[in-house]
Amino acid sequence: MSLNKLKTIKCEIRDIRINICLTYSPDGTASGSIESNLMRGFKEKDDLSVALSAVESMILAHACAGVEVNSQRYLEGLSTAIDAIANQNA
Repeated sequence: MSLNKLKTIKCEIRDIRINICLTYSPDGTASGSIESNLMRGFKEKDDLSVALSAVESMILAHACAGVEVNSQRYLEGLSTAIDAIANQNA
């Protein structure tokens, strides 16, 4: 039985911290979990928290697919998306 490989990715955008833990199966397929402080201070089911939860899911899906989610360009795009969500819900 082959051991699964683990990878941890840490990202920071302004005061937002994102930690991703990926597990790779022997065939190279990745699955993982994400933790962040992106939704701190928001009620669990308000529109903003639902949108930010979707952003977290997208980040995790990208990381599992092999996208370099801690690259400067990715983080710049992510920052822009978060700002747009905040502006729409202001």
